[in-house]
Amino acid sequence: MPRVVSGEGCTFTELALTLDQLLAGEAPGAVVSALQADPDIDYVHFAFDGLAGGMSATLAEADLLEGRKLVGLDYNGAILQEIVDGTQQFWTTNP
Repeated sequence: MPRVVSGEGCTFTELALTLDQLLAGEAPGAVVSALQADPDIDYVHFAFDGLAGGMSATLAEADLLEGRKLVGLDYNGAILQEIVDGTQQFWTTNP
């Protein structure tokens, strides 16, 4: 699940999404809602790359990307290009 990280002391809130929401492509909208509800969120952490597809474009459209860091685990080629482009900040991968 995306983890929404905010505030001093680096706390995080897990954004609970159902499988139906994931399959329906509702993750970007849920993250937008979370960022609108808490403008102090600085980082969005993704548990896997499938959650991040289209996220930076969606956040940019909603004027919520600037000043936020998108990070995660197990990136794919599309995410790697976004890191190069600067719209995603860092990801780790498992061999």
